[in-house]
Amino acid sequence: MKKFILFALTLCAFEGFAQDPELFGTWYLASYTADMEDPNFISAIQPPVSPYIIIDENLEFLGEGACNSYIGNFAFDSNSNELILNSFDSTLGLCNFEEHNNFEVDYFSYFQVDYSYEFDISEFNSGIMQLVLSFSPGFDLVYQNEPLSISDNFISEFKIYPNPVSDKLFISSKKSLLESLIVYSMTGQKMMEISNENNIDVSSFPKGMYFLEIISAEGKTIKKFIKN
Repeated sequence: MKKFILFALTLCAFEGFAQDPELFGTWYLASYTADMEDPNFISAIQPPVSPYIIIDENLEFLGEGACNSYIGNFAFDSNSNELILNSFDSTLGLCNFEEHNNFEVDYFSYFQVDYSYEFDISEFNSGIMQLVLSFSPGFDLVYQNEPLSISDNFISEFKIYPNPVSDKLFISSKKSLLESLIVYSMTGQKMMEISNENNIDVSSFPKGMYFLEIISAEGKTIKKFIKN
């Protein structure tokens, strides 16, 4: 009987959440606001950056600020129809530009464990969708599902295979030349960094999930892979 109740509760939560399938995917940060002040537009940051977040169907997410990567996961509260932040970790490198460092301090401060986020998805303009995450009145993160300043389709240019992988993981792209590859654990620990290679040997890694940061002249992206 307990198992049936747990299954029913899980199913209800899923059905309530499934009403917003557009949430899952890649979102590019367009602006953020604090204390109901005027928005801070990402397009105003110089040199240009293109922060993004990728949200999976299991509510795990990963993304990029200005020069640092981050990972975490949400839970869904079916009673309040809100997202609850369960975890958040980011790399801690200093960016090359002070404006980028200042932006990341602001941006990452929006991700605090146990924060509750109202979310709204709507059409912004000519088919472009907009996602707004709000954890308090006047504190909003505004995303769009179209990139702001990176090359068209840059995120999908790179393919990694095989995935899951046992020994060598290969990275390919028809347009971009790889500059470096960085592997992070689920906790954000840097596991490996190599330059000017299109494959990495992960045979010595413990089994589990990892994140691969791919850096090229056009920008950066993150891919997820599983080590068998």
